[in-house]
Amino acid sequence: MAQINLNITAETPEELNEILSGLTITSTVTGVNPVDPHIEKKAEKKPKKKTSTEKTSGESPSSNEPEKSATQGKHPNASKKDVQAAMKKAMNDGHREAVKTAFGRFNAEKLSDLKEEDYSAFLTDLEALVGE
Repeated sequence: MAQINLNITAETPEELNEILSGLTITSTVTGVNPVDPHIEKKAEKKPKKKTSTEKTSGESPSSNEPEKSATQGKHPNASKKDVQAAMKKAMNDGHREAVKTAFGRFNAEKLSDLKEEDYSAFLTDLEALVGE
C-alpha cells in the first residue's frame, strides 16, 4: 500500500480544525486533538531498553536484548592492545563502519564496553568485516 504524506499549514488550531473538517478522509493530527484543539496528545513513550546491569534474575535469554556474536575467536590470548591496534589500522584504512559493526555484534559501543573474553572473537569479526 502506498503512503501519502500531507502537510497542512494553519495559523491556529481552529483554522486547522476547519481545514480538517472539510476533508473527506480520516485524518489524525499529531499533538493536537481535532475535536478540542486545546487538549494536546501526549507522546507515547517507548519502553527503556534494559542495560546488562538492570537484568532481573528471572529473565530468559530470549529477551529483547540482542545476542552477541557467536564467532569462534582465532586469536587466543588477545589483549586490549591487540584490539586497539586492529581498530586503529581498520579506521586508518577507512573501515570505520566495520569497527562500529564489530562492536555492535558484542553489544558494545566502545572498547571499554567490550569484555576481555570477547577480544579474540572481536578481532576475528573485525578481520572478516574489513576483508583481511
